[in-house]
Amino acid sequence: MKHVLITGATGFTGSALAACFLARSMRVVALVRNDPDGSRTKKAVYAAAEGYGFELAPDLLSGNLQVVEGMDALPNPCMDSDLLASVDEVWHVAAEMSTRDNMFCTALDVNVTKTVALYQQIAHNAPECRRFYFVSSAYVAYEPGNVSTERLYCTTSCLSPYLFSKQCAEQALAFLSRRDTLPVSIIRPSFITGHETSGWIVRNGLSLYAAAEIMKAAKRCGAKVITIPARPEVRLDLLPINRLTDQAMALSERRHASGMLEILHSRAGLDITVADIFGSLSALLSVEIRFGQPRTALEKDISALMLEINAQDVFNLELAFDDTMMRPAVGDCAKASPLGRAVLARLFALYLAVD
Repeated sequence: MKHVLITGATGFTGSALAACFLARSMRVVALVRNDPDGSRTKKAVYAAAEGYGFELAPDLLSGNLQVVEGMDALPNPCMDSDLLASVDEVWHVAAEMSTRDNMFCTALDVNVTKTVALYQQIAHNAPECRRFYFVSSAYVAYEPGNVSTERLYCTTSCLSPYLFSKQCAEQALAFLSRRDTLPVSIIRPSFITGHETSGWIVRNGLSLYAAAEIMKAAKRCGAKVITIPARPEVRLDLLPINRLTDQAMALSERRHASGMLEILHSRAGLDITVADIFGSLSALLSVEIRFGQPRTALEKDISALMLEINAQDVFNLELAFDDTMMRPAVGDCAKASPLGRAVLARLFALYLAVD
């Protein structure tokens, strides 16, 4: 039975990966923080399984999912040689995702220092581990005016402390993979959305759903018309979570990977525009959308909110990136097709229906 260690299993991507591995009858060790009894992790993984339409029996969760507290203390003494002896691969998803400048040091500690500590502990104490997967972000590779390629970047174009720290972590892992014997795969997803069939999402107001939270705030304030500081023609690469996990499962099941370091872009394709996103929300919430500079006090408050959550950059910058290395690695799972406006509208409708 394959044995996978995952971090971030209480979050959106991590819980989805854990549920997919468990549905394939694999053993999962979830390294977590702030969950001493494991209940929060199990609840998140079960919710992800429901979102995917999986049947995870209680005995499967109790027998194949082991929750280990201590992501905040790496190297982790709870991950002893017995626990790590049978680990086949690691999926490191946990991250400090704050975009605020005052979280810069925290982002570096969580996303760089702890990533290095985890890699070194696995490299030195998990003899059967064949690969360390690090889930980064496509926006680490942002190059204004260019198609981003599957290579390391070291630029000042990063949009937030989160992305800068992810870029630093990529560099650190590349360096370590040249010194140690544990190969590294850096996975860079684009703009992750909910499950394209069920609409399942962890409701954190980030990524695509920042637009929904912005529009909900405008509606709560009684706005009939709102001006958004964004470029309506900008296209976004919206990647449903189920496509990302399909690619992850295909990568995990490979017999051969490409060397000590590989960088792989996970994408769906550019099509949906900022105008499509806010237009869909406008129809659902009955708030008219205009694009331009804020004028009213409410619009200035919304503009400030967009800056705080990094949404203003995202909705004004178009990112195109290449997936030349990912396609042969995962085969049919890499066939990119844009999300589509009908699916976008359904995802927003399902998200708003929970309120």
